[in-house]
Amino acid sequence: MNHWDKHTATRCFADPKIWLGTFIYMGIVQTGYATSFFTPTILKQLGWTSIRAQVMSIPIYIAATACALITWFNQIGSYQIPSERSGSCYHEGL
Repeated sequence: MNHWDKHTATRCFADPKIWLGTFIYMGIVQTGYATSFFTPTILKQLGWTSIRAQVMSIPIYIAATACALITWFNQIGSYQIPSERSGSCYHEGL
């Protein structure tokens, strides 16, 4: 497909893989936003002060950053299997 016309657009937007990828991406993004916005609120409802709830939500982001860095280092070294595992770890928020 070296050109863009009505047939190409129809073919792209009718492809179920495009829609599946879109819904998967939206699910990942929505989960990330829910975690970042509501974790301090949930922790505060457990009885912690506002500052303590904010501090206790930091380990989630440290773990996500570690998984993202592991993924990046593995992609530099072309180690695909560990990269896929750490990428899924990152997306699951572990």
